[in-house]
Amino acid sequence: MELQTINPLIRFADVLRFEHPRSPSKTCDCRLFYVLDGTASILIDRQLCSVRSGSLILFQPNIEYAILPSGSVTLIVLDFDYTQRYAADTGYLGPFPAGEVDAANAHERLLFSDAELLNSPLHLSGVSSLEPGLRAIVAEFHQRRVFYREMASALLRKL
Repeated sequence: MELQTINPLIRFADVLRFEHPRSPSKTCDCRLFYVLDGTASILIDRQLCSVRSGSLILFQPNIEYAILPSGSVTLIVLDFDYTQRYAADTGYLGPFPAGEVDAANAHERLLFSDAELLNSPLHLSGVSSLEPGLRAIVAEFHQRRVFYREMASALLRKL
């Protein structure tokens, strides 16, 4: 798949605060975490990533992860698919305890031919320029105006 052909379906977008370690989880769809405030370690696919304000973590379905805050951490959280293939599943899909999700329940993992960094978990630091766009996606989900899902999809595609 080429990145230019994505048409994201966002199921969930919000700002969440984590104050306690979370047990290892898996998801059926993609996850994006952007750190607004605080610090944490995120164990993702058995690799420990240290994150702080302006960091972003992005990964595809059926990846095990755990959020391990240092005190507390505030994240923008997006749950989505890169395509509309699972558009019938517009509700919230997890996370689930790591042992409860298997490959048969997870949505497909895409292979990008022109953006290979997206084929495995991605950890970026110093990307605060993405924050306004991510906040706009969250605002669309909070306001729920006509075509909010389509607008949020377009915003994510732009990012």
